[in-house]
Amino acid sequence: MEIIGDVIIIKLQGFLTPMEQAMHKLPDGAKKVEGIRDVIYRSFVSELGELLKRLTDKNITRVLKNLNLDDDKEHIFIIMEGVIEKVG
Repeated sequence: MEIIGDVIIIKLQGFLTPMEQAMHKLPDGAKKVEGIRDVIYRSFVSELGELLKRLTDKNITRVLKNLNLDDDKEHIFIIMEGVIEKVG
């Protein structure tokens, strides 16, 4: 994890489950894996927002994701409402 100004960057590598790896190889598999990942993110983004609010006194304004299934990497960019000066 890295914090730059008002952005928290989370880098994931080797995060795909065996099921997602197999699904990715099927026709339209990438779309299906991306759909699964979107459901997972939506399920925890409110909890993440509450945690980050407690740690930084800032709210999330936007979450951007860059998913690379071929390399099994993902970057999540969490944009906060202002520059993060404290964590915890």
